[in-house]
Amino acid sequence: MKKLILIFLLSIPLAFAQKGEELLHLSFAQIEQDGKNYLAINFNPEKGWHYYWKNTGDSGIPTTLNFNVPNKALEFSMLEWPAPKLFKEGAELWTFGYDTQETFFAEI
Repeated sequence: MKKLILIFLLSIPLAFAQKGEELLHLSFAQIEQDGKNYLAINFNPEKGWHYYWKNTGDSGIPTTLNFNVPNKALEFSMLEWPAPKLFKEGAELWTFGYDTQETFFAEI
């Protein structure tokens, strides 16, 4: 049986230029499994909003995460991305992304 330990959970609402309206909620969990550490990153956008896949298509900016931890070196590599959805934006622009809750995993 594989050992799975949840070490911490942190939720962060992101506010954009919409008078402080929270449009994307992120939660993080550090997981230890088989002697390796993983970071689970859960994206949950508000209804009507979406965020982009690593290949955005015709427009948009790929979703990236950067962490700054004072006096610590934190390196991680993204593992598999969930399959994206295709969005039509504007007259002839097609993009790839997500408009529902998705969890991404990275090895720390």
